[in-house]
Amino acid sequence: MRSLFAVCAIIWCVRSAYAGPLVLGALPTEGGLFIEATQTVAEEFSLTQPVDVDGITLFLAGSGTDEFTMYLTTAIGPLATAGDVLAEENSTFPDAGFFSGGAPVTLPLTLSLAPGNYFVVLSSNAPDNLSDGWISAGLGPIQNTPAGTVGPGYSACCPDTLFPPASAFHLTEYPLPPFDINEMSSFELTSSVPEPASFMLICLGGACVLFRTARGRRHRPSPPRSSRSSASGRFPGTT
Repeated sequence: MRSLFAVCAIIWCVRSAYAGPLVLGALPTEGGLFIEATQTVAEEFSLTQPVDVDGITLFLAGSGTDEFTMYLTTAIGPLATAGDVLAEENSTFPDAGFFSGGAPVTLPLTLSLAPGNYFVVLSSNAPDNLSDGWISAGLGPIQNTPAGTVGPGYSACCPDTLFPPASAFHLTEYPLPPFDINEMSSFELTSSVPEPASFMLICLGGACVLFRTARGRRHRPSPPRSSRSSASGRFPGTT
């Protein structure tokens, strides 16, 4: 049993040392939504179990000079307050165009998120240069996992410049008539801690290995006695 605990502890440490598994996300396609002084964009997701998050990757386009702010909140709209903000990070748009697929920008997060609904909000004070924005996930593909699901996307054309999450958002529709389907923005939420079910499977595998090893030792045939030993336990020629 002590060996099992030791194996589980070692596996836990090794797994935690590597880049963590994907929690959920939406892969980029092409095109996207502008993020500038006159437009703020938000993406919703929900978690069905507690998750320790260590980062979020946003797929963005830009000129490589303008800055943006990312908010992770539990609410958006006019009733949202600073108390709803769980994380706020500033970064720079990558030097990558919309139709080249943009580029990933990873922001570090150290959060323990409970089950519930969340929003990723991106805002910028950049001028309307039509170069900065969030790459679209279009109609998918969605990377839902047992930890949660990706929700709808939102945009606000007249954002609240003092507190962007409180902007008057509306659902963003897919811009190809006659479709009337909500368009999402691309991101990946990651965790460095294995999900509880995965960790239990790892421990179960370790227990099976230990059991088979112990059983093999128990049924291993005894080595033959040395030909130099006698029934009395003395070597020949001794008294």
